[in-house]
Amino acid sequence: MSTQVKNDEKITDAFGAFGNPSAEMMTKLNRFQTILNGQNQNNKKAGARFGPDVLKMLPNKITKEDGFNVAKVLPGPMWKTNHEFEKVVEQIGIGAVTGRSGTNHIRWMKIQDEIAKDDSVLAQDKRSINFVIPRVMISDSELPFLCNCVIVCNPEDCARLAKNHVIKQPNFTPILFQSLIATTDADHWKKQRNHLADVFLPIKSLKNIFNVSRDRAEKCADIMGELMSKQGKYGVQVHEFFLHEAQAQLQMALFGLDEDYMEKTNKKIRDGFAGINPDVNYLRDVTLEMMRKVGENPNYATASDPEVIRGEKDICGPISKAVYNASKELDLNLPDQFGNMMLILFAGHDTTAHTMTWFSYEMARNPDIQQRIHQECDRFFKELNGRKMVYEDCEKLPFLTKCVMETLRLWPAVANGTFRELQYDDFVIGPNGKEVMLPKGTYVQVQSILRHRSEKLWGPDALKFNPDRDWGEDEIWDNGHFRGYNPSSKRFSPFTYAPRDCLGKNFAQMEMRTILANVFYRYHFTLSEPYAKFDEKTAGFPLENLQATVGPRDITPEGLEATKRRFDNGQTPQMAMYLKVNARQPSSSL
Repeated sequence: MSTQVKNDEKITDAFGAFGNPSAEMMTKLNRFQTILNGQNQNNKKAGARFGPDVLKMLPNKITKEDGFNVAKVLPGPMWKTNHEFEKVVEQIGIGAVTGRSGTNHIRWMKIQDEIAKDDSVLAQDKRSINFVIPRVMISDSELPFLCNCVIVCNPEDCARLAKNHVIKQPNFTPILFQSLIATTDADHWKKQRNHLADVFLPIKSLKNIFNVSRDRAEKCADIMGELMSKQGKYGVQVHEFFLHEAQAQLQMALFGLDEDYMEKTNKKIRDGFAGINPDVNYLRDVTLEMMRKVGENPNYATASDPEVIRGEKDICGPISKAVYNASKELDLNLPDQFGNMMLILFAGHDTTAHTMTWFSYEMARNPDIQQRIHQECDRFFKELNGRKMVYEDCEKLPFLTKCVMETLRLWPAVANGTFRELQYDDFVIGPNGKEVMLPKGTYVQVQSILRHRSEKLWGPDALKFNPDRDWGEDEIWDNGHFRGYNPSSKRFSPFTYAPRDCLGKNFAQMEMRTILANVFYRYHFTLSEPYAKFDEKTAGFPLENLQATVGPRDITPEGLEATKRRFDNGQTPQMAMYLKVNARQPSSSL
């Protein structure tokens, strides 16, 4: 039975089980792309959305009704001030600039360094210092307001708070509503999580769509050959390649869409998320189209569908069908279902593509490590002896697994971590290493990049790519076995912490192995000149661009010029990664 669905039709007035959305609802569903396109089209006006005059009119919740101000008990940029409103505005403005330039983590380290100057206890581990910054909080249920947010960096605090406080801040609800990643209701989150979880179970579900992932990975290796034959002076734009292929895997394996439809929509969807698709309605319309098609085709099925359990139907487009089923099984409304589809369309490709890009960059930068990857891939495919790769074969790539995990450590795709609201009074480590009590309702951000790069936690080579480092048993698969698992520890949380960890982590791990094994079996990567010569201190900015996720900056001369124009217009840096690609001859002696 076919596991893919032909889907060429355009949007009609019929939306299947979702009814016929009103004009008001269609406008609501369009917020995401409207905001993204507005940031590009309105240029500096978008950057001034929360300028000083606007900030003065916003509700001020920095000081609680009982007079508590967390910035008076925990250090941060407001610590040495009298907490005047003008200083709050100044710090929010600084945050807007560093956020837009992709350097928030650089700002955070500078704040920690300043705190360490006056606190000899905290100075013993600067990257674990918790601190407070003022922010503008946005929400789907109320007007934007001023608040404080604790940036949690202490590894003990990070693990405990993320595991125990599952309520999210409302900052994602304006564009993703009360969907799985955004909902501020713990019970609503649990229902959605339980409903969608079986889509990503390794043996029950992912194993059954593995052939789609594998076949696409084999084809993408051919596509890399085509790109190699046309590469210019900077090589192949591998970031664009991995973005396209991660979206292809998502649409074909998880959404059950055919290749023609994927190719027709792939770039347009990604342009929508980048805010450069001229059709401001595109993301909304294509998402609704995908949702409607599930109800029109009987082939769609999840692992928990009765027909699949009885062996009468194959799994097909499991995430699409699971979201569709939620309308009846959970009585989930259209915005929340839509938010889940949008979340998966974006996070399901963007984070994985970034990781594969950084993986390839590190292979090019470390030829000895790349050689070991080549040798493992040669042995792997030799052992297959011409047969097709199956799901269980993923565990036969232990060194590739270590390199993937080291990539996630050094270049965490979701470096911002997770945004939470305390469900009850709790504590964090504050001045002089003493516990500071935080009241229920305090906003905290459990970040990852500073912990992942801490020399105190990882040793003096923390800023170097070292897949052979001393991994903890909870940070990587034991004995090389590949299974459904959330690799995490107090110092390491690439998919954040259970129970509200990344739902798609198992699919991401699967597709990265199918793609990377095929690509590195056939090709060798070297740094192009701009990347070989890049020095962060000389450049004055990092190679990574920290936005919602962490992608690579385009540091070619043309890319830097484009970034300057974009930044002058209130936009974010241009992203790309160019590497030289050469075909290789697999070793026959292994």
